[in-house]
Amino acid sequence: MPAPASPGSVDGLLHLLLGGGVDASAASRHRSAALALRTALEVTVDRVLEARVPGLAAVRSMRAKMLCLRHYAEPDTAWRANAVWCHVCLACH
Repeated sequence: MPAPASPGSVDGLLHLLLGGGVDASAASRHRSAALALRTALEVTVDRVLEARVPGLAAVRSMRAKMLCLRHYAEPDTAWRANAVWCHVCLACH
């Protein structure tokens, strides 16, 4: 049996939000889950870019980072990351 996720982790936050541990409407929980997923994806993209080109993660625009990701990751991976990011951004609003 895996150890429970900490509330400070993305897994813990998703479990808390979607598991009913927070008194909120379903729409609020889904929006919060989308925000947690978006944040996790952005952190992952930052780590990938920073590993390839130190300082690149400091770029403020996520759209610019997604464009850079095309050059530093497999094209299919970069395309999927961008598609997921676009969809979770829509879900956050």
